[in-house]
Amino acid sequence: GEKYGDEVRAFQGVCPHQDIPLCEGKFDGKVLMCRAHQWTFDARSGNTPFYYSRFGNVRLRDLVVRVKRDF
Repeated sequence: GEKYGDEVRAFQGVCPHQDIPLCEGKFDGKVLMCRAHQWTFDARSGNTPFYYSRFGNVRLRDLVVRVKRDF
């Protein structure tokens, strides 16, 4: 399958639908799924599929990531 590369991304930890912790959902390496209502989020962008648009701007908020390398 497609590999997204070595980029590190972080998003908010709860589903914007009902504040369900996303760590309780499923992640296949590309798509994160909320356990409550199976809303899905793209791991590269935090965006949801178009059909959620009736709920407004449904997207996971980006968080800052710092990678520290010890050599």
